[in-house]
Parts: sequence; structure tokens; C-alpha cells
Amino acid sequence: MTWSDPPPTPVSQPPRRGRGIVVLAAGLGVLLVAGVAAAWWWGSQTLEAGQGWREVAIIEAERADRAEAAAEAAEAEVERARERLATSEADVARLEQRLDALASEKAGAEDSAALATEVVDDLASLSRRGAEVGAALRDCIAQTTSLTNDVLAAGPDGLEPERTNERIAEVNARCGAAEADYFDLLGDLDAVGR
Repeated sequence: MTWSDPPPTPVSQPPRRGRGIVVLAAGLGVLLVAGVAAAWWWGSQTLEAGQGWREVAIIEAERADRAEAAAEAAEAEVERARERLATSEADVARLEQRLDALASEKAGAEDSAALATEVVDDLASLSRRGAEVGAALRDCIAQTTSLTNDVLAAGPDGLEPERTNERIAEVNARCGAAEADYFDLLGDLDAVGR
């Protein structure tokens, strides 16, 4: 070929359909294999996920059953505690009644003890007064006896009327005071413990 020669005409080639179909078929085959592989992978993942969710659901159901059992046990324990509380409240009420009764008994005993102490104190005071009154009555008897003996010893002529009258007045005053003290003492003895 020279420069002067016209360029050769290209030879027309038959269309390349066969190669495009092969490429297309190969591409479709690859896509089909990829689709099947993807479907298989997705299915296995879904199955695994489903089994995982199923296991989670079973575990959660077991937890829920345990929680329900624990709640029932707790509720039973609360009920037992309520029963014990009711029993305890009844016991406390009985104890409070008993304490009130004991407090009343104690107050009564304290009142009795106070009264007994007062009676003992009164009796001690009355005993001292009784000794004094007894001494005064003995003195009255002694003075009366002495006066009587003196009058009998002096006889009717030996008495000095003025001195005898003074002595009689003294003995009467002493004996009157002793007798008044004696009757006061008897009244006070009757009043003891009332």
C-alpha cells in the first residue's frame, strides 16, 4: 500500500451477537449465583436470627416465670407478715390492757401503802400521845390517892380547909386535863384508817 492507494475499505464483519449473549448469559449466571448465594446467606442469617430471638424469648419467658414465682413468694411472705402483724397487734393490745390493769393495781397498792404509811405514822403519834395520856392519868390517880391518904390521915380536925381546897383544885385540874386528853385520844384512835 502506498500513499496513493485508496484506503482499503473495511470488511464488514458479522455482528457480534454471540459474544454479547455469552457475556449477558455469563453476567446473568453470575447474578443468579450471587442471588442464590445472597438468598442462602440471608436465609441462614434469618434462621440464625430467628433461632436467636427464639432463644431470647425462651430465656425471657423463663425469667418472667421466675419473676412471677418470686412475686408470688413475696406476696405470700407479705401475707404471712400481715398475719404476724395482726397477731402482734392483738398481743400488744392484750399487753396494754394488762399494763393498764397492773398500773391500776400499782396505784391501788401505792394508795394502800400510802394509807398504811399514814396509819403507821398516825399510830406512832397516837402511841406517843397515849404514853403521855397514860402518864397524866397515873399522875391523876397518884395525886388523888395522895390527897385521899392525907385527908384520911389528918382526920376531920387536922385538915386545913384552905390548903385542902387548893390541893383538891390542883388534883381536879390535873385529872380533868388527863381525862380530856384521854377522850381526845380515843376520838383520834377511832378516826385512824378512815
